[in-house]
Amino acid sequence: MEKPKIEGAPGLVWRPRKNAWVATWQARSDLIKLGFMPQTVQLMSCTEQPTEKEAKHIKAQCERLQSEMLIFSRAGEFVVPDGVRTVRELISKYQTDTASRHVKKRYWTRRNHESVLKKIVTTHGDEQIADIRFKTLVNWHDEWSEQGQKLTTGHSCMSLLRSSFAFGMSILEDRECERVLPLFRELRLETGGEAREEAITAEQVTAHRAKCREIGYFSMALAQAFQFDCMFRQKDVLGEWIPLEEREVSDVIHRRRKLKWVRGLRWEMISDDFILTKVTSKKGKKITIDLKLCPMVMEDMQILIDFLGGKPAKGPVVVLESSAQPWSSEFFRQTWRKVARICKIPDNVQNRDSRAGAISEATEAGAELEHVKHAATHSNINMTERYSRLKDKKIRNVQLIRLEKRNGTKTE
Repeated sequence: MEKPKIEGAPGLVWRPRKNAWVATWQARSDLIKLGFMPQTVQLMSCTEQPTEKEAKHIKAQCERLQSEMLIFSRAGEFVVPDGVRTVRELISKYQTDTASRHVKKRYWTRRNHESVLKKIVTTHGDEQIADIRFKTLVNWHDEWSEQGQKLTTGHSCMSLLRSSFAFGMSILEDRECERVLPLFRELRLETGGEAREEAITAEQVTAHRAKCREIGYFSMALAQAFQFDCMFRQKDVLGEWIPLEEREVSDVIHRRRKLKWVRGLRWEMISDDFILTKVTSKKGKKITIDLKLCPMVMEDMQILIDFLGGKPAKGPVVVLESSAQPWSSEFFRQTWRKVARICKIPDNVQNRDSRAGAISEATEAGAELEHVKHAATHSNINMTERYSRLKDKKIRNVQLIRLEKRNGTKTE
């Protein structure tokens, strides 16, 4: 590709890269010596001649930067605008500004993200944003991923760092954040974290539920039934406990721990003819399920209704027997594992694999993938395919079908 040309773009230089040219604005060297910043700004990477719209954008950016530099030259000094200078300052504002997407996220999502942001600040919080270059980001990723040994950690750090710079550009209108943000698009990073291949089977679910009832954990049996029969995430069944000061409204309060319960199954969601209508916890999608077509759920729910003397009008469906309060997710997982080991369910199969097991059962039975996608409330069919496991068995079935057609005989 020939070097691109854009007329009338002051300070524009084109720097060659592999299979591309990078449009870069370059400040005057004499003003750089006097302290002008930024020294250079990468504007766009072009693998082909820029379109008319792209050329206008590059020219406008050059004119803006050139104007700022000339103002500096006339004033004889450079006044840094009220903004952020270090990564620490940027992340602090990202975590606290009411306009930030981070503040609007749910409690446990924020908790998880804040642990990653803390790692970024601990390692590179004092770095000047003006000093960040493309190679800087590559080096940081290598450090956080431990040279490729922990790719998931490295990807999480880079993803949240990018979100912080996007906030700095859009909400804080910071020029240096605007300069750095496009650099992330040039990164080609491995995400790591291979998809899980485990899936719980209907037989394992039945055995686990039976053992739960034998021990006295009828609520856990019912929760497991809902997860498998309805393809629910654990959070959609159990809900979650969050601090009282969070914005969600709840009538289920744990006053001693100053927590409230949200997002779990409630009796109000189940009609008298056992039609369940629920909004999912992850994407907020409304789903309606005829529970009469869910035999595991009906079996364990009928036991509970008989024990209570009738179907309750309101309140949480799944509550821990010893406290009459919804389970905490941690205690549920610990107890579920203890029961699973009694049932000889392998340790690599977890409660969270209930959803994958249900989807795998559906696809193996011949259900259309598009229909399964809607039942699982997936937005993308690729995610449904990812949850549909038992791949080795399915590959073998395909091979057998091909042999049957080729040979005209039934193959076992």
